[in-house]
Amino acid sequence: MNQQEQRPRLRLVRKPTRIQVNQDDFVEPGPQALLFPLPKKDLLLFLLFPGVTEEEFTAALDYARPVIILELRRAPRFDIGSLNRQVAFEWFERSHSKYYDLAPQSSAPDDDTHWDPLALVELFLKRVGSKVEGPIMLLINDRQPEDLAPQIAQRFATASKSAWNTFEIPQYA
Repeated sequence: MNQQEQRPRLRLVRKPTRIQVNQDDFVEPGPQALLFPLPKKDLLLFLLFPGVTEEEFTAALDYARPVIILELRRAPRFDIGSLNRQVAFEWFERSHSKYYDLAPQSSAPDDDTHWDPLALVELFLKRVGSKVEGPIMLLINDRQPEDLAPQIAQRFATASKSAWNTFEIPQYA
């Protein structure tokens, strides 16, 4: 064998770059969007904790202007950057968002193996029915299964009888 075949092949893997939150991701396209940006009514915005930064969190609230914020984490914490629970709730109030902590509705034991955000979403949708309108921000742990966002979007589509777009923060290139 020659020397080239004996050497192990190494591949350089670059660290993914984080994509900044951009207002265009959250507003309806069109000529009026430049003057009067309207938030997307069919948007499910997933914030993955603890990976999200303070800048991403506040920009998402500012740009998306969610109507509803669904808390799908077992232990909600807002201590990112200079934020804390009080400051986060002030942001929610400024953006005219209704915050729903769905954790108390869970009958799961205290361990994370039985924690089911999908079941919490289904309970929420049973309560609100087809009247649900976005944009909706969902706060989840980044340890959730990768297919959680599409499954939640499918539940919302079934309940509202219309398709929903999903967007996750943080984003990487």
